[in-house]
Amino acid sequence: MKTIELSLSDLKGDLDEAYRYWDGLRGDAVGPSWAEFDLMAVPLRLVPTTMVYDIAEPYSLSVLRFWGSGMTEIHGRDMTGKQLQEMRPETLAKSIESVLKKVAIEGHPVAHTFEFISDRDLHQQQSLLRLPLSNDRMRVSQVVTIIDSSAAAKEELRKYWQDLA
Repeated sequence: MKTIELSLSDLKGDLDEAYRYWDGLRGDAVGPSWAEFDLMAVPLRLVPTTMVYDIAEPYSLSVLRFWGSGMTEIHGRDMTGKQLQEMRPETLAKSIESVLKKVAIEGHPVAHTFEFISDRDLHQQQSLLRLPLSNDRMRVSQVVTIIDSSAAAKEELRKYWQDLA
């Protein structure tokens, strides 16, 4: 799997719409609060592949406040209410921990595209947007992760992560 960092100005379609919604809420703050952020204002097709982490230190203790139903299909388990350190495979948990730490410390959203070749040698990709939320307008208290991928990419990822688990 190959990771490519995206500029926020390169976001397209529904991810761009989600970013613009978040950006319009935050004003001069790090991000809007969880109370201000409405998941139903995110393009609805992205909600099943959305997660919300309550940030803790160490970051491996961050808790998944929201785990979309599409994530359960991909990973084969519901992670709502569970700590990041419980996610499998452990390499995925460590990778997410690293990005959550970056967003929490820097207080800026990040976007990535992940590219991979499927079992049938088909090129697949998915894009992720991570948005900080702040209950005090200065420190990151939650991170919203929104994933946009095709149905075929979701199925390939489901197989990939289950094989590694």
